[in-house]
Amino acid sequence: MRRFVGVLTLGILIGAAGTAWAAVTATPKTQDVSASFDLSPTGYTAKTCTGRDGTYNNSELSASGPLTSSTPALNGTLAVDVTVLVNQSTGDGTVRGTVTLTSGAKTYHGTWSALRTTTAAPRPASS
Repeated sequence: MRRFVGVLTLGILIGAAGTAWAAVTATPKTQDVSASFDLSPTGYTAKTCTGRDGTYNNSELSASGPLTSSTPALNGTLAVDVTVLVNQSTGDGTVRGTVTLTSGAKTYHGTWSALRTTTAAPRPASS
């Protein structure tokens, strides 16, 4: 599960960096950008809770650190908050989070979510 969250978080961060760059340019255009980050955990909690369909693991992680890039708008502090809720019996669950980039006087926010299910939703009967 940690690897899944890490890979998912990395993908979101790359998307957030691209979004931040698009937001600070005056004319519509695309340009390759890259950034490096070094996040350190700032908080972690793990607990279990019981629902109608079983016991759930609920984990919350916060991390922040510097974001550096040759693109000035992408230099600053990156903060990530992730919440993972997983049913212990089925493995079904959700991952959601926020990404915040603070660069100088500007702050950029992003949110994301994902769902993991091991059972397919029933299809409506065809007529």
